[in-house]
Amino acid sequence: MALSAVVDHVTVPAWTALVARGGTVGLGAARIALEVHLIVFVLVSGLAGGALVLLGLLGLLDGAADASRTREVRRLLGRAHGVLGLLLGALVTVVPGTARVFTSDPAVARAAGPLLLLLGAACPILAVAHYWIVRARVLLLTRAEMAINTICSVAVLLPGALCGRAVAGLPGAFAAFVAYWAARLLLTALAVRRHEGAAVPVGAGT
Repeated sequence: MALSAVVDHVTVPAWTALVARGGTVGLGAARIALEVHLIVFVLVSGLAGGALVLLGLLGLLDGAADASRTREVRRLLGRAHGVLGLLLGALVTVVPGTARVFTSDPAVARAAGPLLLLLGAACPILAVAHYWIVRARVLLLTRAEMAINTICSVAVLLPGALCGRAVAGLPGAFAAFVAYWAARLLLTALAVRRHEGAAVPVGAGT
């Protein structure tokens, strides 16, 4: 998990360096979007941290004796992550003047508007991705999770930001974050499903 955080701390400044070429207004707007992204990330991570502890305890207490209860808890946690993501997405996109909390410059606030709309669209994806990240960590797939984060950062976020900025400017660069979270969700879910499928003996129930 620590190495995965290192990847995040390296790629976000690299992304910022890419968008900084657009001038101070664009840089200010990008900074606002990143700060709101961080707030969303912290809130979702709080739920994910509680889910990790709960699923870990269920695994220790139940083992294979009550797999149905573990599955039901997983379903509830998945729904909770989805609902939280939808609520945060609605708040980010619907609440007026979000950018004004961070700046008094009208030009910066206007430039941040499209980025916050994109972030609102990314919130449910980010939240559900965290649910699958929790599932991966419960299964001790930490190396796979770190590799997925690295791949999504290096192969999706940074190239996507570069191409997006060339095609659609700052919103195109920020759209790379949406693509990053979508790719991380998909790859992490596939890794978890693959591991769980390999761990189920032939003829065993799901």
